[in-house]
Amino acid sequence: MKSKFKRYDLNRLLASAAKRFDREAHHDCQKRWINFHDPAKGTLCAYDFEDGVQMLLLDGSLPEAWEIVTESGAESPFLLYFCVRGEVEFSYGGLEEPIALQPMKAVMAAHPVAQSQRISFKEGVQTTFVWIQLERRLYINHIGCLPELVQKEVANIFSGSTAIKSFLNSDYGLKGAVL
Repeated sequence: MKSKFKRYDLNRLLASAAKRFDREAHHDCQKRWINFHDPAKGTLCAYDFEDGVQMLLLDGSLPEAWEIVTESGAESPFLLYFCVRGEVEFSYGGLEEPIALQPMKAVMAAHPVAQSQRISFKEGVQTTFVWIQLERRLYINHIGCLPELVQKEVANIFSGSTAIKSFLNSDYGLKGAVL
């Protein structure tokens, strides 16, 4: 299954998934979700935290392969993709080859207008995947307040409207983190 979008709107993505997977969409305050088969087999949740922050959480196995394609006429938000388990692939028009998100790894990206992005999930694979997005234009004024410990490349994602940066680096994984 392929889902195409013209905007980075995770609520719209969830509504489309509910329709495509023929599942009932549920809503409670800032959370929307659908269950696959039954809640024990998995859920797809979208959270709208306001102020330009949204999150999508997939936890479970999909009843069929799913490719999400976003072809926006605007610059992308700051995008953070984190895979805890499963097989997820990320790509956008500026990359030569797709990035396979390995468990416990993250990709941070931002890309300019007219660069389509793709996220692909496999059928029947137990997957836990988080997609967080921040509207860069709402947070650009806070860049000067970032601690110096934040890597320059991360800060650059928020700066220029045509930043093309993606990261796949163990420094961003949770493996070995003290919680």
